[in-house]
Amino acid sequence: MTALGATGLGPSQSCVPAPSRRWQYEQDVQETLARVSVCNLNQWALDFEGNFRRVAKSIEVAKAAGSKLRVGSELEMPGYGCEDHFLETDTLTHSWECLAELLASDLTDGILCDIGIPAVHKSLTYNCRVWILNRRILLVRPKTVMADDLNYRESRYFARWNRPAGAPLEEFRVPLCVSKVTGQTTAPFGVAILECLNTSVASESCEELWSPIPPHGSLFLDGGVEIICNGNGSHYEMQKLARRYQLLRQSTSHGGVYMYSNQIGCDGGRLYFDGSAMICVNGEFVGLGKQFSLDEVEVVTSTLDLAEVRSRRAASATRAQQQRPIPYPTVQVPLSLSPAPPPLFSRLPSDFGRGVEASSCPGKREGEERGAADVSGVEATGLPSPLEVQFAWTTASPVVVPKLLSREEEVAWGPACWMWDYLRRSGAGGFFLPLSGGADSSAVATVVAFMCRIVMASVDQGNAAVLAELERILGKRKDRDAGFPADAKELCHQLLHTCYMATTHSSDQTRHLAGQLASQIGSYHLALTIDSITTAFTSVLSSETGLVPRFAAQGGSMTEDLALQNIQARSRMVLAYFMAQLLPLVRGEGQGEDAYRRDMALLPGGSQPAGAEATPASNSMDDGDSGGATRRARPFGAGASAGDPSADGARGGGRDTARAAARRGRGYLLVLGTANVDEGLRGYFTKYDASSADLNPIGSISKIDLKRFLRWAAQPENLGIPALLEVVDMPPTAELRPLDQGKQQTDEEEMGMTYEELGWFGRLRKVSRCGPFSMLKRLLDAWRDRYSPSVINQKVQHFFRQYARNRHKMCTITPALHVESYNPDDNRFDLRPFLYPNFARQFMSMDRLVLSIERAAQEQAFATRAPRTSFPSSFFPRSSPMGTEAAASLSCSTASAGPFYNAEMGFAGTTNK
Repeated sequence: MTALGATGLGPSQSCVPAPSRRWQYEQDVQETLARVSVCNLNQWALDFEGNFRRVAKSIEVAKAAGSKLRVGSELEMPGYGCEDHFLETDTLTHSWECLAELLASDLTDGILCDIGIPAVHKSLTYNCRVWILNRRILLVRPKTVMADDLNYRESRYFARWNRPAGAPLEEFRVPLCVSKVTGQTTAPFGVAILECLNTSVASESCEELWSPIPPHGSLFLDGGVEIICNGNGSHYEMQKLARRYQLLRQSTSHGGVYMYSNQIGCDGGRLYFDGSAMICVNGEFVGLGKQFSLDEVEVVTSTLDLAEVRSRRAASATRAQQQRPIPYPTVQVPLSLSPAPPPLFSRLPSDFGRGVEASSCPGKREGEERGAADVSGVEATGLPSPLEVQFAWTTASPVVVPKLLSREEEVAWGPACWMWDYLRRSGAGGFFLPLSGGADSSAVATVVAFMCRIVMASVDQGNAAVLAELERILGKRKDRDAGFPADAKELCHQLLHTCYMATTHSSDQTRHLAGQLASQIGSYHLALTIDSITTAFTSVLSSETGLVPRFAAQGGSMTEDLALQNIQARSRMVLAYFMAQLLPLVRGEGQGEDAYRRDMALLPGGSQPAGAEATPASNSMDDGDSGGATRRARPFGAGASAGDPSADGARGGGRDTARAAARRGRGYLLVLGTANVDEGLRGYFTKYDASSADLNPIGSISKIDLKRFLRWAAQPENLGIPALLEVVDMPPTAELRPLDQGKQQTDEEEMGMTYEELGWFGRLRKVSRCGPFSMLKRLLDAWRDRYSPSVINQKVQHFFRQYARNRHKMCTITPALHVESYNPDDNRFDLRPFLYPNFARQFMSMDRLVLSIERAAQEQAFATRAPRTSFPSSFFPRSSPMGTEAAASLSCSTASAGPFYNAEMGFAGTTNK
């Protein structure tokens, strides 16, 4: 008995089963754990119903995974890309109606939700995070730092919350639609800390993470917050994900948890939001979402060990020294973020390890039935396996090592996912691409082929949402119609229509390459000759004016030469749109009239409204076609008789309607543009040629990256398209003029600069914000082993002349996916004038600088009696590429002068292409 007592166990204690002590230990361990979720949401601006279902689905999946905290993307209810629609009261009204519907359901019972939504407080609109638990609003947290650079204009729509850190909360008047559901008339408004039963949580919102002094620093250090939640609307840009990883590692390196949610997909504009939801603990990742995906909802759930955070902070000797007494307001949250025990442990006491039960929710009135939000038709990923749920109760999630895609892989994934969203949301039936056999159009075709590959992979993996969209687009059922594609190549044959538009100046090589590529990817391909179209234009001019324009090689002027080149390019654009409207009718193989009648039946009264836009009736595909062999287009009467009034709109304005076709997923084709970012920067394209289209997946990608992508796609382990190797090896050429004594027309020779040099010019102009003079100084250093100072000066001046001369073309450029940091798109990203002066002062300063450098080099060469063969690097130190004498010369007064004309460079290469 004494021995027993010495152990500290009395008779009453000895009867307690040993397992209970183990369970008590597990309970203590479990109280330091937190089960949390972040998500990628494929939201669409103003799609309130769809956005609501995706938000609701993400909460449902998070709860099923045992999560107690769910963080959504920025402005997830209306969609981030609403732009000036945020200025409309309807946008806010419908957003809060969706939130009211969410609060009326049981989805927020037992889970703390962070939801992005706009809100009006004291007559100002704020970009907010709304914290909800048990059908009640706990806090409305406004954004404190606006994103106003490059692609973003948030201050145009929202006010910035400018109260100092620790400012008291204000009273927010809850919209009537919400108060009717919850009975809640007000809620706290401001920056605060949410004190849960076992941890503390606070918010950041997108741009705040990127700011010089992000709020999380003070919240972590001064407020003692352990978990920061950030809802993002962060767009894709080449290699940008590495920067995000770095920011989260740095933010949590001294102890803390950072939860990052993001939007994914195309939400109606030029941006692709690349998801990558993640959870970072003490500088290491324990949860990572996909960067590119066709899933509409992806939930990433992890179990955190908060003891690791507390231990890391306790080990910091400087933490107490730097902490400031900032009295952040707090909101008490009656919930533990610890994971509840799974069904396997249901024999445990009912209060063991559980947070606030749904049955005791303060926001739920007695006798009220639990509602359920409608999440039908929404596919989601992120549900853990039963085994993972069991371990999540007592074990923290393991560390995950992030993997970064190569530039080539990003060129494949980003545009492909953006195009899929564009296709399925536009109501179109496929794509039309003028395929020239060159690198740019081949890259666009390859991106579409890759899109088809990932779409079919999603279908094969059982993604019902992708399958439903594909069936709607094709007008075919997988389980019913024999013509449903079996693989990516068959899908490409049904979606992508390519056409080689030859002239007398086109080569057999490019015709062959276009046909080879079409065959290997499986597109529906045509080869046409358009000489009769261009001849018709010149004939009209000649008959009216007597002028017979000739190419320069035939004795004509450069003005005539450029006009003849441009009419070829512009004719291709007009023909492309013409064929994009009619090819679905041609491929209907006699079904065009039936499709027309079905479309008419969809309209009220069964008649076509006057003035409706003419578009093709059917996108039904030819089941017998396969591969990408060149096919001869059937005559117009293949779908509907040319003499039939329904074919030409003679019957009461009766023309086919895009709306009816779009409702069933059949109809017009989207015309794809093929101009790259370097051509846009230099202006090396014809206004309203192949650069004018419905969308352009490569308009913000450099020529160098496109060629790397083509080499990558040619490899068997990637896409296995061998024809791309021949495309890459062929020098870029427009093929718009006759050859002069066998000399090939090449892009780089006509531009007066290489594509590599254009990349330098573009990055220095946009990313480094260099004008002509600053760019010259930078390149004198970077290119000192490549060119002499005078040649560098000539190249920089030549670039800025062409940039200024052609900037007007960017005002009409096709909407392109934003990819590159030096994108010259002036719609949002690169706002510049389109009427420029002659840079007289800038060029004169550049000439003086180069002259001083050359004189100094001559003096040194004379002093050492050495021939002047090169310019020593001492004249171009990295800290100051000018040198002492050159720097002194810049302070001299500069006389006014007219436009600078360089005799060596002249105005060579200033075509209108």
